[in-house]
Amino acid sequence: RFDLPTAFVRKVRVSGSEVRAVDIVGDVRDRTPLIVDDMITTGATIEAAVEAALAAGALPPMLVAATHGVFVGDARERLRALPLRAVLTTDSLPTPLRGPASLEVVSVAPLLAKAIERLHREESLDDLALSSAAPGQRRQDLELDLEIVAEKSGEIFPTGFGAATQE
Repeated sequence: RFDLPTAFVRKVRVSGSEVRAVDIVGDVRDRTPLIVDDMITTGATIEAAVEAALAAGALPPMLVAATHGVFVGDARERLRALPLRAVLTTDSLPTPLRGPASLEVVSVAPLLAKAIERLHREESLDDLALSSAAPGQRRQDLELDLEIVAEKSGEIFPTGFGAATQE
């Protein structure tokens, strides 16, 4: 949607709370990454991705976006120690009382309401994520945030995660 380059971090999960980034596929040098993952549980994957991106020449502070914010164990402290501009997650799980300092929570209620409405009308859900946000909702705010970061750093570089392998 942002028509920007993409990189992937290949990781190895060493244990339940330890992850090692093995490789970054794509050039992140002199770019500010948006790191995207499905869930933040211990923060180990985000920590490994940020460290790998920095080692590859990425520019801090970075943005992190995840669908589910679990934040168990020392996840909060782990994320607070990283050069992050913001951690964005949804309210698909109860929001922790004390998340990362830069935690921003986006409601999934409008998306669920739109899905239910479409199901009742027997309409497709294919483009739901792209069309569900009404003007002024947090989704557009995120796009604005990304544009601001892109202006400051010259380019923002979305970063995802490749297949994880167990050692």
